[in-house]
Order: sequence, then C-alpha cells, then structure tokens
Amino acid sequence: DGILRIDYEKRMVEIKGKEMPFTPSEFDILYTLLINKGKVLSREQLIENVFGIDFDGYDRTIDVHIKNIRKKIEEDTRNPKYILTVTKVGYKFGGDI
Repeated sequence: DGILRIDYEKRMVEIKGKEMPFTPSEFDILYTLLINKGKVLSREQLIENVFGIDFDGYDRTIDVHIKNIRKKIEEDTRNPKYILTVTKVGYKFGGDI
C-alpha cells in the first residue's frame, strides 16, 4: 500500500514518507518478519534470528519489541495490519509494503 517502506542497507523505516526511529533490535525483528512474509515465526525463531542462539533472556522480550514496533507502524495497534499475532504460535508479517 506504499505507507510502509524499509531500506535494509540504510536500516531505515519510513511511514507515510516520514522516517521513524527504530532500535537495532526493532529493525531486525521487523525485517525478519518482512523477509518471511506470510510465514508464522515463533518467539524462539525470532530470538534466534535477531539475538542469536546464545540469547539468555526471556522469550517475552519479543512481545515487548513487537508492541513497540506496532506503536510506530500501525495506525490502529488493536487491529494491526502489518504485524499479526498468531495465538500460541508467534507472529507474521501480513501487510503490503
């Protein structure tokens, strides 16, 4: 839909033409979901892809990052169109960019 634009080389995210600040972890999570568009990724898969296999944190860390990403890219965080929750499984990227 052209509202969301991601530039991997510049590690930049634009919403409606406005650059949004993303932490490195937020960017990596969003990009990982995007390149796996339509595929459900578990918290564990996201942690492994973003933080590495040796991550010793809490798996709900991903939930906090997802919440923060949604605040930045979704018009309505209660009804997201980009990052979708698949209950008891994980997350997937479901929008068009």
